[in-house]
Amino acid sequence: MRGENEKPIHLTQLILLLHNLPGVGEQALARTLAYIRENKVSPKELLAFTPKQWREQLCVGESPTALFFQKKEELLAKSRELERVRRLHDIHIFEVGSAAYPLCLEAYDDIPPPVLYARGNLSLLEATKTGFRFAVLVSNNPSPAILQKLDDIVSALASADGIVVTGHDRLPYQKTAIVGHRLGRPILYVLDQGLRCALGANFDRIPFAEARIHEMNFNNDVDLAVSAFPFDVPAQHNLQRRDRLVACFADVLIALDVQPNRVMFAEAKRAFRQERPLYVYDGGRDGNRLLLEMGATKLPQTPDWVERVKERL
Repeated sequence: MRGENEKPIHLTQLILLLHNLPGVGEQALARTLAYIRENKVSPKELLAFTPKQWREQLCVGESPTALFFQKKEELLAKSRELERVRRLHDIHIFEVGSAAYPLCLEAYDDIPPPVLYARGNLSLLEATKTGFRFAVLVSNNPSPAILQKLDDIVSALASADGIVVTGHDRLPYQKTAIVGHRLGRPILYVLDQGLRCALGANFDRIPFAEARIHEMNFNNDVDLAVSAFPFDVPAQHNLQRRDRLVACFADVLIALDVQPNRVMFAEAKRAFRQERPLYVYDGGRDGNRLLLEMGATKLPQTPDWVERVKERL
């Protein structure tokens, strides 16, 4: 009878194994996936590598290499269970460099996540087929007036075939999602944690409580949840990674109220330098003023402002 480590293993299971191996970060995982792709190494062949090959050819660190070879069968069993869960709940894995990996992440992120997990309406990854994706950038602790302006902007864009791109655990992100739910529009949730942490054991829970007023369960046919983290990574693992992905997924960015020298300001400035559609509200905090002084486009105040924004797409 074959041992656990002799059973056939597919690429998705290998990715799950590596991504859940303590000490293997994004860079090491990206190098390993690139090595597999460029050298046409099968998962079976990679698992037959020696510790020296793991360290020198895959550039995996000493500690995770030692851990893998000490607990190989246990780790293989865990990855097999994760692969079973992935298939059962229709979770998709996209590895960087593959044909299915979202082009916008490779285009706009200097170091795109090596692996992206997704559950739900995959057509939202191809926004030209279903509408345009947009995100509204608001720093923490916005005023009530800004939150009302956020509601107005999201309502207008969502009503004009806009697809909401947002997170789920900051007030501005939650308000954005609620407007989308209210209007029955698709929502692309970008998570700062694993899918199972955010969506529950059956991957069917709405990501935050207030949104459940509009939906009892995560609407797998309409919405999409994506994460750059393994299923069970807890909340607030990497907020900057989440915010970068929100910005990269958006076809249009609205800087509504950003503080200077903070993450939202940095993402707006990145979009401006990449010559992407970015509009800055003439108001809000000092980050808005700095973006306008750099030459960013002011958000139109005319009644036809949504049409003018869409013309640039």
